[in-house]
Amino acid sequence: MTLHPHVRGDNLAQKFALANEHWNLEKLYKDIMNAKQQERLRHCKQLTSTEKACLRGLLCDYSPTEIATELHREPSGLRVEFSRGLYRYIESLTGVCIKSWSNIPKHLEKAGYKLHNDIQEPINFTRTILNPNCASSQSKISEVITTASCRSDFSQNLKSKIDWGEAMDVSIFYGRTNELNKLQEWVQKDKCRLIAILGMGGIGKTALSVKLAKIVQDEFEFVIWYSLRYSPPVYKLLDTLIKFFSCQQETNLPETVGEKISRLIEYLRNSRCLLIFDNFDVLLCGGQRAGTYRHGYEDYGELLQSLGEVLHQSCLLITSREKPTEIAALAGEFLPVRSLQLSGLNNDEARGILAAKGLCGSMDEQKKLIQCYGGNPLGRVIN
Repeated sequence: MTLHPHVRGDNLAQKFALANEHWNLEKLYKDIMNAKQQERLRHCKQLTSTEKACLRGLLCDYSPTEIATELHREPSGLRVEFSRGLYRYIESLTGVCIKSWSNIPKHLEKAGYKLHNDIQEPINFTRTILNPNCASSQSKISEVITTASCRSDFSQNLKSKIDWGEAMDVSIFYGRTNELNKLQEWVQKDKCRLIAILGMGGIGKTALSVKLAKIVQDEFEFVIWYSLRYSPPVYKLLDTLIKFFSCQQETNLPETVGEKISRLIEYLRNSRCLLIFDNFDVLLCGGQRAGTYRHGYEDYGELLQSLGEVLHQSCLLITSREKPTEIAALAGEFLPVRSLQLSGLNNDEARGILAAKGLCGSMDEQKKLIQCYGGNPLGRVIN
């Protein structure tokens, strides 16, 4: 798919102009054009002005959403065009699979397209300001100020890429070393798309989910922890997620649940995202056939099914007292959907919690208390 310009060509040439100083754009344009011709069996002769502007934006570390804003484009549509166009051409050029836009400058630098100047002259702001009649100076200072402003706004927006919601404080955390190691392997090495942490109430599912997310958060561009305690309708949850992953840029939201799920998956493909849904069991019937949904919440099953089956680079982690039917159907030891059943803490781990609560006693007394609650952390904390 060709990127269709929505900004005049003469204006496009000025977008992300700083890339000219650090990259061999002439050679890069030519090589990507050749890759494009091979991809499209020579039906296209050259790169469009918009494609060049988008490429420069990526080289300046702008995200697709930021580029869409600069070019007055709809973010989700531009991301699709990236996936079908520039990303594929760059993959053909570098031989590397593009899993995230943020890695593109690194891959192209390794391919030899970045200019390496031994000494880069710093910009003399005083000289520029004292020479207001110098057109090149005015252009330079305008470009630097604009870029610095955008980078500053982007740094502030980094905070919006991690949303811990009502996640509990896990600065003091005991045990679960084996469970954490296994979950880390599933997330980081096996790249699982859907993981369920299961266990009775108070066993430590929530704390484990938060601790895991804190450990692996640097692997992801977006992290969001969301409690389902108050049983939000799935369409509201999906709207929240789409807005979050678009950095609040997406306002034209899909209408149907199916369309919302499809839009969400686009974001999960284009960026590596970690989603944690706590208390998933509140959506289930309980007491009836295990894993079935309460009336009005059946679409959550469609959401789990889609995120478990469809290829993407993100991970959804849920905590639940029951195993949803979709998890039961999709999970497997060597599949991208897994489940982990939690048992009680062992004696040593449980003693750590007792000590933190200031509870003392003989070893036998502590052992009897731990056995009384079956290793359940919450049982000991609230009594």
